[in-house]
Amino acid sequence: MKEVHKKSIDPAVNQILLTAYRQQTPLVWTRAEAMQPQCSFGRLAICCGDCQEGPCRVNPFSDVAQQSICGRDKQELAMGHLLRKATDGALALGKLAAESGHALGEAWGQQLLVVDDEMLVFESASERLQIIGRCTNKALESLRQYQEEVSGVRQPSAIGVNIG
Repeated sequence: MKEVHKKSIDPAVNQILLTAYRQQTPLVWTRAEAMQPQCSFGRLAICCGDCQEGPCRVNPFSDVAQQSICGRDKQELAMGHLLRKATDGALALGKLAAESGHALGEAWGQQLLVVDDEMLVFESASERLQIIGRCTNKALESLRQYQEEVSGVRQPSAIGVNIG
């Protein structure tokens, strides 16, 4: 049971963890422990499963330059991972804006929806990030307008909450 206490610094969370442990309720910590040891390549974003030849992985500590089967090095793999995650986030915000009645239009979505080959051209990564940033800002502005329509203009405030 001591290991249950060490999973959080919050006493309220520790109480919930003890209760779940006693009731044999699986939690995220239980599932994470069951998956150990994990491959660190995915955590470092230097593995690739884009084609049917993989998954490939590139050793970040190797002195020899390595490439995936499709020819990407560790920088290209990491950049592709970052671009996909950023695009996923922007698309999720756009979907939320559309669900609130503020569709951003087809042109907005077409800027984000590109094939991986276009997105992973390493020379255009900074340009791609700028496009994703502009689309994200447009979605956030739309959501802010929706919030003002529904709730009026709000003033920021600080509150204290125990997560447990």
